[in-house]
Amino acid sequence: MTSSGPRSHTARNRFRPLCVTPPAEKSAGGFFMDNFPQQGGTVLVCANAWTLPDDYASASLIFPHAPVIAVNDAAGAVRAFALFSLHPRKMVGWRQEQIKFCGGQDSHISTHSAGTRHRRTNIGVDPDNHDIDFWWQEALSRGSSGWSARKMARLMGFDRVILCGMPMEKGKYAPHTKGRWNRAWQDQSTVNHYRRGIMEDAADWHDGVFSMSGWTMSVFGLPPGAN
Repeated sequence: MTSSGPRSHTARNRFRPLCVTPPAEKSAGGFFMDNFPQQGGTVLVCANAWTLPDDYASASLIFPHAPVIAVNDAAGAVRAFALFSLHPRKMVGWRQEQIKFCGGQDSHISTHSAGTRHRRTNIGVDPDNHDIDFWWQEALSRGSSGWSARKMARLMGFDRVILCGMPMEKGKYAPHTKGRWNRAWQDQSTVNHYRRGIMEDAADWHDGVFSMSGWTMSVFGLPPGAN
């Protein structure tokens, strides 16, 4: 599939058709994964590393109509049909970032999490958090919010997942990421922790994954059509 022209990736993304089945209307406390409509095809999972702008621009040229899942601070950088985080208490802010990025539109957004290890019930979610529309218990991992979003994409039914802004290398993670998390991502031990989390998942979670940059690209390779 080829690009329709050299427009900026921001403009192209803002007006891109959303090639997904819309979720059901939200109810208080959110739904479990069985209520989310089955998807298929290719999806871009956009995390919030410094490589996101270039990764997303390149991936969009190859897959111009692929829907997008935005992870954490990427909610303020790309138009997405789904927002995901392992930090569900922060979702209200990221939802507002997505609405602002999309010029005040909010009808396209659904919010997702897999629960956290900081506050969990015996089913792995926080049913009191009404900022989450859907909970994906099987998506929880030690490989970061970005990798858990990849697992969610598989559970949604997507066949091919393109990682953007998820190099799993030391560096700056999003302009909004400050304080201890910014410092942590300058430490190789933090990076190694998340790399181990990815590699310890069963091999079938690795099937159909590609990446646009960094260590994840060396592990999973570039997607078909990339240089």
